[in-house]
Amino acid sequence: MNDMINPSEYYRDPNILRCMIEYCGGKTAGPVTAESGQPLDSSSELKQAAGTMTTEYLVGWGKKLLEERGRGFESVPLASIGWLMDNGFDIFRSVWDRSHLLLVIDVEYFSKRYPQIPYLDQDYTFCRLEPFYRLIRNGLESFGIHPFVLTTGQGYHFVFQVKIGSPAYIELSAIGHMEDTLKGKYEHLAPDTRRARPVTEEEGKAYDGAGRLLEYLYHLLIEEIRKTGSEIPFLIGDIASGNENMEAVSFDLSGYANPIFMRDIRVAFSTHQKHKAKSYKAGCEAAGMIPIQLSVPRVIPGCLDIELGEVLHNRRNYAHTANMASGVHCNIPDAGKGVLKLIASYKKSQLYNFHQDFDRTEQEHFTRWHQTYDRFDLGRLPPCVSHALANPNPHLLQPTQLQTLVRVLAGRNWWHPKHIAGLIRSKYERNHGWEVDFHKYDANTWACTWTRIYAGMLADGADDRCDFNCLSHQQKGIAWADKAYCVKPDCGYSLGDYR
Repeated sequence: MNDMINPSEYYRDPNILRCMIEYCGGKTAGPVTAESGQPLDSSSELKQAAGTMTTEYLVGWGKKLLEERGRGFESVPLASIGWLMDNGFDIFRSVWDRSHLLLVIDVEYFSKRYPQIPYLDQDYTFCRLEPFYRLIRNGLESFGIHPFVLTTGQGYHFVFQVKIGSPAYIELSAIGHMEDTLKGKYEHLAPDTRRARPVTEEEGKAYDGAGRLLEYLYHLLIEEIRKTGSEIPFLIGDIASGNENMEAVSFDLSGYANPIFMRDIRVAFSTHQKHKAKSYKAGCEAAGMIPIQLSVPRVIPGCLDIELGEVLHNRRNYAHTANMASGVHCNIPDAGKGVLKLIASYKKSQLYNFHQDFDRTEQEHFTRWHQTYDRFDLGRLPPCVSHALANPNPHLLQPTQLQTLVRVLAGRNWWHPKHIAGLIRSKYERNHGWEVDFHKYDANTWACTWTRIYAGMLADGADDRCDFNCLSHQQKGIAWADKAYCVKPDCGYSLGDYR
């Protein structure tokens, strides 16, 4: 990477500016230029272009914010895009949009034993991902969905959208569901840039519907990946696996466990410098050697489709990336027709029937928790599960622990999945010193979404439970600090009995 150039200078390239504006829903007449020698924050042309963007807000992320404000990110209005660029921050856009509903699949390679691999060996990382990348593309394209594919730090975003008010949008809203707790948050205005207007009930349900649809897509894909005999697990969330490198590929749907106004995604052609600010990701020495990376597109439908080797070269080269930007447009593709086909398939599935039953079932009201969920005898559970419930922070934030809890409680048909979610919610809404602000994120939606995902995999067999035994659980290693997932070997219980 050219040492003569830094992120703020890179962002001044007229085609980089144009592409980033387009990815945020904006329109330009051509490359966006700024007055020579003047900060981008004072550029009238950039502010005018930013005013056409349909994303609700922008987010900047960087080491400078971490040092000066105690947190690495800052949400800002659209007109402040120049300020983000002048400071050389990584730039994100909100998933919440004024004209479209975005659907985002976040796919990442991870290794719990060697978390630095994606930074130290990008060739290894993305080669391990390649079969999954092909699988997801083929799966989407079989329904006529041609996504924008953007490289991230250790994987890809597959992004497409449907227009608000379109038949696909109406159908997504119809298959979606909102808990009452989230409705209240959506109706409430907050004095920050993330909630400048209410989220309509139709928007909220459509966003949830999008999550369910992508959940169904995973169920289709997991059947296909099993046919290949892949040695790398394909999981929802960063669930620990017991293979040699403790590595897996995550089909991350965590965004749909949160309110739409709390989620954002990296903008095409943004810098990616998290390893510089969080050096523990790669280690201090390696973080110093690894250059700032760039979020370059791999696929722009009808415009760009490049091979992996070129992607990996471009993402660490400012000049090559700017040259790429000069020949492409970064509008997120509309996939309304394909989404309708995928919805039609979903509505014929076992998963759809499970979701309908999940929504119909009501949790115990919070006024009855002391008579119901709080009185559950943890002695009936294996220590690995009872420990997580007795010490919910941070265990009930970890996908591995949540999946194990759902497998145990639903495996013997002890609990309806909606009540498993109620039990988890009852922990989230107590003061256990959570780092997550559940008043902002909504504890009920968080609990319901993760429970629905893992219970739905049991309902139709997408979870084959091949690792649901005590030996595999022991091989998953450390859950938190010095506590292993298996907190008491030879406890007398057998996870296999709960299948």
